[in-house]
Amino acid sequence: MSWVIWLVEMSFKEEKIASNVIYEGKILTLTVDDVRLPDGRISKRECVRHCDGCAVLFVNDGKIALVKQYRYLYGEELYEIPAGKVDVDELPVRGAERELREETGYSAKVKPLLDIYPSTGYTDEVIHIFVAEGGEFVGESLDD
Repeated sequence: MSWVIWLVEMSFKEEKIASNVIYEGKILTLTVDDVRLPDGRISKRECVRHCDGCAVLFVNDGKIALVKQYRYLYGEELYEIPAGKVDVDELPVRGAERELREETGYSAKVKPLLDIYPSTGYTDEVIHIFVAEGGEFVGESLDD
């Protein structure tokens, strides 16, 4: 089986007219924005303004590190690659190195892999994915 990829390009730029802040927290802000559509009509956009995230695909001795964490909204423990939020004024690469150290106890040089846009319909969050191999165990530093 062979696959062909093609791009369907559409230009539907919307202009923000107004923004109403509904909630402002430590890691996200909720807004309802009024936008002008290309045809002139006005519509609303419910927006989750979220800080960026970072994650590390960490390979050591041929094994990928996964972290088991309880996730309140899902009501269960999930296995994830080491990840977290990028702090204010922090470069994503530094956030990735910090999260790797906090969650696995390893310090390693991380390299950019790709950026993902997890939920483009309602949030502006970008998750910066990095890859790291080897490294040195320096002790974990778990947060809440």
